[in-house]
Amino acid sequence: MSSHLQMIVVDNDTDDVVGRVIHFNVNFDGFSMFYSRGEKSLNFSFETLDDLLKHTDAHNISIYYLVGSERIAVTLRTYEKSDYLYSVGWCDLTPAEATLFGELNKEMMGSLDKKWLSADHLGNLLKDFGFTSTSLRMLLVNLRRKLKDTYYSVENKNSVGYRLLHKMHHAQIEVHLNERLVNSDYAILLKDHYLKYYVVESIEDYSDAYRFTGSQILRGWQGLTRTEAAIFFELVKHRGTVVSYDQLLDLPCMMRSSKDKETREKYLKNFVGKIRKKIAPANQTIDTEFRVGYLLKE
Repeated sequence: MSSHLQMIVVDNDTDDVVGRVIHFNVNFDGFSMFYSRGEKSLNFSFETLDDLLKHTDAHNISIYYLVGSERIAVTLRTYEKSDYLYSVGWCDLTPAEATLFGELNKEMMGSLDKKWLSADHLGNLLKDFGFTSTSLRMLLVNLRRKLKDTYYSVENKNSVGYRLLHKMHHAQIEVHLNERLVNSDYAILLKDHYLKYYVVESIEDYSDAYRFTGSQILRGWQGLTRTEAAIFFELVKHRGTVVSYDQLLDLPCMMRSSKDKETREKYLKNFVGKIRKKIAPANQTIDTEFRVGYLLKE
């Protein structure tokens, strides 16, 4: 449960807030509840939420999460999924939108095949949290709009339901499932911690990603030319280890520049110098190992 969520105690007769509940985990999970009745201040401890809820039923009080100005009844169901409310405020999500996002995200992260969740399933979830399910479609429209500038997107299929996609997660799964992508330059770049987000942004159609070479994908990143991109990709493939001068000099792009090795060595030095300047704003650094080669730092 989110440590930022307040649990308040409400008198059912007056609808006044009369106390609060603290969830703690010191020697065991439990709850402390403080509330007042008339001039009396009462303090109870419970080992389980079920025990706490039985007490509230017997004493005509209710427990709510207070999220902003909105109250959400604490039940076994909402407590189990209360982490969904972590997202309230992110991308300006409302509690209802955050609840839908949490359920869709849980399903996305829990399965490779990204199962669809039916409208009935999501509608029942909203009812559990006290939201009206009649506005489900509008809530999902708003959720899709608010996620537009993130790596998430909500897809829907008539008569099937809805699912959440994360560009990076989706791309990695496609590589895992598509044999043509496994050993592609695209897969190599997708594994690179620094470049993977650029890769998923630049290539949206994963089915054709195996057709692109590393230099084609990287061309234009930080202003790299075709030859610079080819040299840089070779360094990316071996990030953290030294790539020898000969290995770089024998690249097709370098062989096309000149058949004379000494001339190619001069060209390579100039190319690497230009690459260094272009990638510096992206916090990428190329070290020179004297008489050995170049190393792209991890």
